[in-house]
Amino acid sequence: MAKKPTTNGEKTVDISVPADFAITTHGLTITADDLESMSAKALGYLLANGYKQSITDAAAFTKDKKAGKSAADLEAMANDSRAKRHEAILAGNVGAVAGSRATPIESFMKDVAHERLKALCLSLGKPLPKNVKGGAQTYALAIEAILKRQGDDIRAEAEARMAAAKGAAADVADILG
Repeated sequence: MAKKPTTNGEKTVDISVPADFAITTHGLTITADDLESMSAKALGYLLANGYKQSITDAAAFTKDKKAGKSAADLEAMANDSRAKRHEAILAGNVGAVAGSRATPIESFMKDVAHERLKALCLSLGKPLPKNVKGGAQTYALAIEAILKRQGDDIRAEAEARMAAAKGAAADVADILG
C-alpha cells in the first residue's frame, strides 16, 4: 500500500503493509484499506503509539527478574531491553502476532488445563515445566496433552467459569450504574 502525499504541503513518505493486513482489538478492526485512506497525521499517531507501547513493553519485567536488583540495575536492564527492541524494530525482526488470538472459551480452557498440570506436578513433587530452564516446550506439550485427554471435562468447567465471570461482571455493572 502506498500512502498518497497530502495536499496541504506536508512532506510525506510512502509506506507499505501487506494487502491482507488486518488487526482486531476489542472488536474493532483496521485493514490495509483503512490505512490507505487515513491522513498522514492519523498514521503518525498510530505509529507513535505503537512504537511507544512496544518500547515500554520491552522493559516490563516479571517479579522474578526484578528480585534483588538495585534501581540502577533495573534501569540498566530496561535500557538494554529497550535498545534491543528498537534495533529489532529497525531490522524488521518484530511484527504482528501471526494467526488469531485465543477465543474466550479457549483462554478459560487453557487456564483449567494449567491448574490441572500444576496440581499434577505438585502431587509428583516436580516443578511446573515452564518454571524450569528450557521447559517452555515441555509445558506446551503437557497442556496440549491434558486438553486432548480431558477436553470435554475441561470445556464444561471452562464454560461454567465463563458463565460465572459474566454474571460477576453484570453484578458489578449494575452496582456501578
